[in-house]
Amino acid sequence: MKTKKLVVYQDASIYWKEHIVELLDRGDKLGLQVWGGRGMHNIPGATLKGMFDFFGDQPCAYINYTQLQAGVNVFKQTPFVVRSILEPWAKCVVELDCFCPNCTRGHRDCSSRNNTLHKCHRQVQCGTKHKQ
Repeated sequence: MKTKKLVVYQDASIYWKEHIVELLDRGDKLGLQVWGGRGMHNIPGATLKGMFDFFGDQPCAYINYTQLQAGVNVFKQTPFVVRSILEPWAKCVVELDCFCPNCTRGHRDCSSRNNTLHKCHRQVQCGTKHKQ
Protein backbone atom coordinates (compact mmCIF):
# COMPACT_ATOMS: atom_id res chain seq x y z
CA MET A 1 0.00 0.00 0.00
CA LYS A 2 2.90 2.38 0.50
CA THR A 3 3.69 2.95 -3.20
CA LYS A 4 0.27 4.07 -4.44
CA LYS A 5 -1.63 7.27 -3.72
CA LEU A 6 -5.11 5.66 -3.74
CA VAL A 7 -6.41 2.26 -2.72
CA VAL A 8 -9.55 1.08 -4.50
CA TYR A 9 -11.70 -1.78 -3.24
CA GLN A 10 -14.36 -2.99 -5.62
CA ASP A 11 -16.87 -5.81 -5.49
CA ALA A 12 -16.71 -8.26 -8.40
CA SER A 13 -20.19 -7.14 -9.47
CA ILE A 14 -19.01 -3.61 -10.33
CA TYR A 15 -18.41 -2.55 -13.93
CA TRP A 16 -16.49 0.64 -14.64
CA LYS A 17 -18.26 3.37 -16.54
CA GLU A 18 -17.31 6.90 -17.53
CA HIS A 19 -17.75 8.23 -13.97
CA ILE A 20 -14.66 6.41 -12.64
CA VAL A 21 -12.43 9.47 -13.00
CA GLU A 22 -14.90 11.54 -10.96
CA LEU A 23 -15.00 8.85 -8.26
CA LEU A 24 -11.19 8.72 -8.07
CA ASP A 25 -10.94 12.52 -8.02
CA ARG A 26 -13.41 12.73 -5.12
CA GLY A 27 -11.46 10.06 -3.23
CA ASP A 28 -8.26 12.03 -3.76
CA LYS A 29 -9.84 15.33 -2.72
CA LEU A 30 -11.86 14.07 0.28
CA GLY A 31 -9.57 11.30 1.55
CA LEU A 32 -12.14 8.59 0.94
CA GLN A 33 -15.16 7.91 -1.22
CA VAL A 34 -17.73 5.26 -0.28
CA TRP A 35 -21.29 4.54 -1.29
CA GLY A 36 -24.04 4.90 1.25
CA GLY A 37 -27.09 2.76 0.97
CA ARG A 38 -30.81 2.94 1.44
CA GLY A 39 -32.43 0.26 3.51
CA MET A 40 -29.14 -1.09 4.81
CA HIS A 41 -29.03 -2.90 8.15
CA ASN A 42 -27.83 -1.11 11.23
CA ILE A 43 -24.28 -2.19 12.05
CA PRO A 44 -24.97 -4.41 15.10
CA GLY A 45 -27.91 -6.09 13.36
CA ALA A 46 -25.73 -7.52 10.59
CA THR A 47 -22.43 -7.90 12.46
CA LEU A 48 -21.72 -10.79 14.80
CA LYS A 49 -20.64 -9.85 18.32
CA GLY A 50 -17.25 -11.52 17.84
CA MET A 51 -16.19 -8.77 15.44
CA PHE A 52 -16.95 -6.10 18.02
CA ASP A 53 -15.03 -8.13 20.60
CA PHE A 54 -12.06 -8.39 18.21
CA PHE A 55 -11.87 -4.59 17.92
CA GLY A 56 -12.66 -3.98 21.60
CA ASP A 57 -15.89 -2.18 20.66
CA GLN A 58 -19.41 -2.27 22.07
CA PRO A 59 -22.28 -2.94 19.62
CA CYS A 60 -24.48 -0.29 21.25
CA ALA A 61 -22.05 2.43 20.08
CA TYR A 62 -23.06 1.63 16.48
CA ILE A 63 -26.81 1.06 16.90
CA ASN A 64 -27.76 4.32 15.13
CA TYR A 65 -25.48 3.76 12.14
CA THR A 66 -26.22 1.75 9.02
CA GLN A 67 -23.74 -0.29 7.08
CA LEU A 68 -22.32 1.12 3.87
CA GLN A 69 -22.40 -0.49 0.45
CA ALA A 70 -19.17 -2.33 -0.25
CA GLY A 71 -19.46 -1.90 -4.04
CA VAL A 72 -16.63 0.57 -4.63
CA ASN A 73 -14.54 2.32 -2.01
CA VAL A 74 -11.67 4.72 -2.74
CA PHE A 75 -9.15 5.55 -0.01
CA LYS A 76 -6.40 8.16 -0.16
CA GLN A 77 -3.35 7.02 1.76
CA THR A 78 -3.29 9.70 4.40
CA PRO A 79 -2.03 8.76 7.88
CA PHE A 80 -5.58 9.02 9.28
CA VAL A 81 -7.18 6.82 6.60
CA VAL A 82 -4.40 4.22 6.78
CA ARG A 83 -4.44 4.04 10.60
CA SER A 84 -8.23 4.28 11.09
CA ILE A 85 -9.57 2.30 8.14
CA LEU A 86 -7.09 0.38 6.01
CA GLU A 87 -4.94 -1.22 8.72
CA PRO A 88 -7.87 -2.46 10.87
CA TRP A 89 -9.69 -3.71 7.76
CA ALA A 90 -6.61 -5.58 6.48
CA LYS A 91 -5.98 -7.07 9.93
CA CYS A 92 -9.59 -8.23 10.18
CA VAL A 93 -9.50 -9.99 6.81
CA VAL A 94 -6.68 -12.33 7.87
CA GLU A 95 -8.07 -13.11 11.33
CA LEU A 96 -10.90 -15.67 11.34
CA ASP A 97 -12.05 -14.46 14.77
CA CYS A 98 -12.72 -11.08 13.18
CA PHE A 99 -13.79 -11.72 9.60
CA CYS A 100 -16.20 -14.51 10.43
CA PRO A 101 -16.38 -15.06 14.20
CA ASN A 102 -18.20 -18.34 14.88
CA CYS A 103 -20.04 -18.05 11.56
CA THR A 104 -22.49 -20.67 10.43
CA ARG A 105 -24.54 -20.96 7.24
CA GLY A 106 -27.43 -19.38 9.12
CA HIS A 107 -25.45 -16.17 9.58
CA ARG A 108 -25.16 -15.58 5.81
CA ASP A 109 -28.79 -14.61 5.24
CA CYS A 110 -29.34 -10.93 6.00
CA SER A 111 -32.48 -10.63 3.87
CA SER A 112 -35.05 -10.42 6.67
CA ARG A 113 -35.64 -7.11 8.42
CA ASN A 114 -35.98 -7.08 12.18
CA ASN A 115 -34.34 -5.40 15.15
CA THR A 116 -32.43 -8.43 16.40
CA LEU A 117 -28.77 -7.76 17.18
CA HIS A 118 -26.16 -10.00 15.58
CA LYS A 119 -28.75 -11.89 13.49
CA CYS A 120 -26.45 -12.22 10.48
CA HIS A 121 -22.97 -11.28 9.31
CA ARG A 122 -22.14 -9.39 6.10
CA GLN A 123 -18.37 -9.88 6.06
CA VAL A 124 -17.22 -7.04 3.79
CA GLN A 125 -19.71 -4.50 5.11
CA CYS A 126 -18.93 -5.50 8.69
CA GLY A 127 -15.20 -5.11 8.15
CA THR A 128 -15.71 -1.59 6.93
CA LYS A 129 -17.71 -0.48 9.96
CA HIS A 130 -14.83 1.69 11.16
CA LYS A 131 -15.41 4.09 8.26
CA GLN A 132 -18.30 5.70 10.06
